[in-house]
Amino acid sequence: MLPVGFYGVAAGDLTAEIIDRFRERSRGVEVELKRHGWEDPSAGLHGRTTSLAFVRPPFRSHGLRLLVLGTEPRVAGLPSRHRLAGRDSVDVTELLGDPVAVRRTADPVWAEFWSGGSVRPAALKPRLVEVGDVDEELQAVAAGRAITLTAAVAETYFPRAGVTYVPLTGLPPSHLALAWHADETDPVCHAFVAATRDVLAGRQAAR
Repeated sequence: MLPVGFYGVAAGDLTAEIIDRFRERSRGVEVELKRHGWEDPSAGLHGRTTSLAFVRPPFRSHGLRLLVLGTEPRVAGLPSRHRLAGRDSVDVTELLGDPVAVRRTADPVWAEFWSGGSVRPAALKPRLVEVGDVDEELQAVAAGRAITLTAAVAETYFPRAGVTYVPLTGLPPSHLALAWHADETDPVCHAFVAATRDVLAGRQAAR
């Protein structure tokens, strides 16, 4: 059994293709997908409960190797009655005064990325609304208590009445990656990485 961690929607539409390609190479080895929450952006790698993981850097990734699978733009999740909810796009500087919903985590790199900390002036103290999970996050937005700065995939996978997603400019994009331990020696793990590289190469060749 190969334990593979994931956060959110794993590798999206690549997930099944990667696992199928891996099974072709490593017959008899089953993949166990293990879901992890916001509190562990390494999806089990730091605790060594997973061998590989689909992750969304940046986070504390010391000792890990990362293979970027894709990039997607950021969106702002706004209360539907928010002053900017009807716009075609919003620059993050227009939202720096709004309270931002942030899920609990001990990783400051991860928290800063999703709260817009990289573009916030030092003199402007963030107004953070701490929530436990995505449901609490979206409920806070729908109720008008906060906004969220998230990835574009949220519009597809996490629609919610009272929440309007608007394309966001001024923030770095979100990356999706496969991660594993830099000191990993298990050939099964490396076979999974090789299968992932093959799928990526096939997608690029088809474009």
